[in-house]
Amino acid sequence: MSSAPKADPRPRPRRFGGFGWSLNAWYLSVFLLSVTALLIFARALLESRLHALDEAIVERQVTRRSDFVDPRFGGRGQSVEIATVTERQPGLGAERREAVLHEVTVAVGYSFLVALALSVLGGLILTRRARRPLAALADTARRVADSGDLSARVPEDQGPLDAVIDQFNRMLARNEAHVRSMREALDNVAHDLRTPLTRLRGVAELALTGDDPHQSREALADCVEEADHLIAMVRALMDITAAETGAMRLAPESVDLGALAGQAVELYQHVAEDKAITLHATGTATVEADPVRLRQALANLVDNAVKYTPEGGHVEVTIAATDDAARVTVADDGPGIAPADHERVFARLFRADPSRAEPGLGLGLSYVRAIVQAHGGHVTVDSAVGEGARFTITLPR
Repeated sequence: MSSAPKADPRPRPRRFGGFGWSLNAWYLSVFLLSVTALLIFARALLESRLHALDEAIVERQVTRRSDFVDPRFGGRGQSVEIATVTERQPGLGAERREAVLHEVTVAVGYSFLVALALSVLGGLILTRRARRPLAALADTARRVADSGDLSARVPEDQGPLDAVIDQFNRMLARNEAHVRSMREALDNVAHDLRTPLTRLRGVAELALTGDDPHQSREALADCVEEADHLIAMVRALMDITAAETGAMRLAPESVDLGALAGQAVELYQHVAEDKAITLHATGTATVEADPVRLRQALANLVDNAVKYTPEGGHVEVTIAATDDAARVTVADDGPGIAPADHERVFARLFRADPSRAEPGLGLGLSYVRAIVQAHGGHVTVDSAVGEGARFTITLPR
């Protein structure tokens, strides 16, 4: 038996009853109601005026002359009298009035039909033009939903919907960048988690098969250390996600950036001394920020700078302020970052290949950017291979 063909789950565009026809129907309905009301009003007004002409009353002045005899002088004279006479002017009459109304009604009716035909034609043209960008938008959205191809874009120059289409294309571009970043992050997670998980399993098997209690305790201690490493990675990922989505709760207060930078420098001073690295901070500025989160961001930048600066190098934390912003710059003498990786270094779990020999989660700079953006600021990097790196945090004041 042959199986019945499966129905296509994708919605097909409707020839009748779709958005364009609904829009045109509303347009025609409003037009017909408006024109009908206007014609009824015009006919009533015309009929009223014709009736008024039938009942028109005209006033005119009449000069009356009369002869008279003056008995005193025995002479004759003439008097002039000006009088106002009111007369009813003859109108059109009922038959003529109905004829005029009929002629006007027929003429208006033909005009109405012509206007209706033109409005239908114009409505179809306008509706088609209005549907064109919406159809392009729907086709692109359907193509993205069906194929998952986020590189699809709506063609531009779509008339009045250019602003909407531009925002839609920007949304697609941003989603494409996020998906690409997530894929890279997953690849890095698989790379970074494989080693600790394999080590964790091997140490656990060693503890289970070993007979030496001391060796078993050391194996369990290693398991705890690896588990802490994984927990720290997951916690950092959760904090970054919370900051990027606006779910992280901040407790802003007046913060002295000089004091926070001093605390971060003090935290890594011993590590810097072990590598004979000169580490110091200068400058001060006050901003409204969460001191705990901002201290963690600064500590991550200082940690990276000390980690990648060779022995005998320099790490400098500089704070400067203007009327509307405060800037914290962390500069080092490390190997530098290739220009192609300036944006990628802030991606989750991204580490350039030479840096994979260094310990770390690969989340420090992602955390820094997320925290700074949660405070309404931004972070940038200025670096070249072999020339060190300068990370600058800019916060609004």
